[in-house]
Amino acid sequence: KLQDVLAIQAQHPASALFYAPNFSLGVRVVSLLTQQLARYEKLLPQYDVAIEETHHTAKLDAPSGTAILLAEPFLGEEGRYKEWALTPNAPEGALPITAHRIGSVPGTHTVRLDSAADTIELTHIAKGREGFADGALAAAEFVTSRCGVFTMEDLIPER
Repeated sequence: KLQDVLAIQAQHPASALFYAPNFSLGVRVVSLLTQQLARYEKLLPQYDVAIEETHHTAKLDAPSGTAILLAEPFLGEEGRYKEWALTPNAPEGALPITAHRIGSVPGTHTVRLDSAADTIELTHIAKGREGFADGALAAAEFVTSRCGVFTMEDLIPER
C-alpha cells in the first residue's frame, strides 16, 4: 500500500521509491481514460459500471490491484458507488468486479458502462510481460537523481 511505502521512505529521506499497482504504461493510459469515463458516468446515471479482469492461474490475489485502480474513479460519497465488491456476491449498490483466473493470461482488464441503449467498453490486454518491464525501466530512469515517493501519476501526468 502507498501508506507503507511512504512510511519506509520517511525512514530513508535521501532515497527514491516508485509505487504502482501496475507498471504497464498502457494501463496508466487506460487509468487516465477511466478517470474521464467516471466524470461522464456521474452525468449519465442510466449506465451501470462493472470491471472485469482476467489473469493466469498462478495469480493469487483477486481482484487485482489494477482492477481496484480502475474502479476507484467511480467510487465516492457523491457518486452512485460507495465501494467495489468481488462478484458473484457483490451487494446492491457496490461496483462489481469480476475476476477470472485461466491459463497463462498476463492480464486483461475491461471497464464496462452498460445501459439499455448501448455499452461502452475500455479494455487493456497485456500480450506479455514486456510492457510491465518497459514501465519498470521507465520508472527506474525517472527516479534517478530524485528523492521521495513517486507514482505513475508523476511519470505520466494527466494533461
